[in-house]
Amino acid sequence: MMLDPAEGPRPFARPRLLWQAAAAGQPLYRRAPTLRRLLALPEAPEPARAALLLAALEALCETRRRRGDPGYRPALHVAALIALLAETRALTPRPRPALIEA
Repeated sequence: MMLDPAEGPRPFARPRLLWQAAAAGQPLYRRAPTLRRLLALPEAPEPARAALLLAALEALCETRRRRGDPGYRPALHVAALIALLAETRALTPRPRPALIEA
């Protein structure tokens, strides 16, 4: 996934099962503990930095998956995708509802 905070995430090709697992895990995402665990940091970084670090972690997981590396951990890959989706959503500007004048 290419990440540009101004443009938001651009999708990339991954197996459908990974996307389904990541989507199913979204309601369970807990930002601070998950980011500290995945990124091995004492504190959760701000969303743009977290998204970049998670994108690197996810790319490493994907490389290991494609190579059939015995060190590949599907649970880590899914957790990285869950966090990456959540962090990129936090960076994506949301439209504000228009004010209604009386």
